Amino acid sequence: MLNAIANTGVYQINSFLSLLIASLYFGKKFAGCRIKNIPVIYAGAGVTLLALLAIIFTENRTIFNSRSYSYTAFVITAYAITYYYNKLAHPAIAGITASRTFWFVTGLFFYYSGCFIIFCTYKLFVQIGKGNFQILWSIHNFIILVMCIILSIGFRCKSYQKT
Repeated sequence: MLNAIANTGVYQINSFLSLLIASLYFGKKFAGCRIKNIPVIYAGAGVTLLALLAIIFTENRTIFNSRSYSYTAFVITAYAITYYYNKLAHPAIAGITASRTFWFVTGLFFYYSGCFIIFCTYKLFVQIGKGNFQILWSIHNFIILVMCIILSIGFRCKSYQKT
């Protein structure tokens, strides 16, 4: 059986890398947009990653504490909302649903916004009991399935329009 401390570290690394990769991805997406202070975006991403590191290092390493996952989900959801807002405020293309980027962002938005509540309430569900805990992960698995379907639509798009 794996050591709980080792597993918790893997989850924390996953949370950090998810936020790092999403920050780089959305940073590139926002760089081509009409946002006045592009360096502010990268500075915000840097502060966000430092905050996540602080959360990770202050978490109890013997049990899974979902604060870092909740924080990552919140930030990635905010990135996606900012992307949608920018597309509505500055429409560059007529058929946004023909863009791979739209579907990728939509998949990330669906997963992270849907799982935000799960991550926030994880500890509560564990304390309530095992039956409720199984329901929680069934909902999580359904959200992953829908995200995969949305991402597969993005992969099937013939054009990679710059959005």
